[in-house]
Amino acid sequence: MKLNLFNLVNILIAAVLLFGIGYRLFEYKPWDRYDYEAVAFAPEDSPLYIKDSYFITIDGGREGISHEEVNYRNTYWGKDLVVINHSTQIKLPAKLVLDYVSYRDQKFYADTLNLPAEKIKSIFKHAAQNDGFRTLGHSKEEAKGLLFSIGIARKGSVLVLLRGNGFEEVVLKGVLKSHEPVKKEFIHQEQQLSKDTYFREVFREITDSVKTILDTGFDPKANYLDTPTHYLEKQLRKD
Repeated sequence: MKLNLFNLVNILIAAVLLFGIGYRLFEYKPWDRYDYEAVAFAPEDSPLYIKDSYFITIDGGREGISHEEVNYRNTYWGKDLVVINHSTQIKLPAKLVLDYVSYRDQKFYADTLNLPAEKIKSIFKHAAQNDGFRTLGHSKEEAKGLLFSIGIARKGSVLVLLRGNGFEEVVLKGVLKSHEPVKKEFIHQEQQLSKDTYFREVFREITDSVKTILDTGFDPKANYLDTPTHYLEKQLRKD
């Protein structure tokens, strides 16, 4: 069968379209994307004010970590929090970025930790094959995936957990570096403050009685990184 010019043009257009679809599919790599959420928690006796918290994904993207409950003092060590808004499937994280102020330490922390990407991917794959995904947030479609829980304790101690249906895995234990803040870091609600005033403002919800207990050195040797979160026991009670 002979092909005329019209047919050749149509074949060429179809080939270009198929190539474009294939290229976009390869670039997007849906087989390498997962549903997950990320939240921060902290001990009740170590008040924090988190200015920013997010993951840098393996493709260089940015995925936020919910930390409002920490700033509102509505948290405790190991708390299983829920993210209201669930995002679409995304690449797995490669780095953790945290920027916060510690009342107990009276220090500023802003640092980046490298995450074990292969370990994280292995946990997700194992969960997918063994009914390990949990329902995420309040999404209408009831997406299922895993929850990154980021525990932040005294002296820059950080615990990264992955939580699913019937399991909790430690991803990373690390320590962030503190730094000496510069003047621009004392801006709160668009106002330039002194260091003392800044601390008073961001921790204004802590009562004077609690501040007195904390300032006297309450539980100074607590090592929260090795403290059980009781996540599994709480899951069993929910069931």
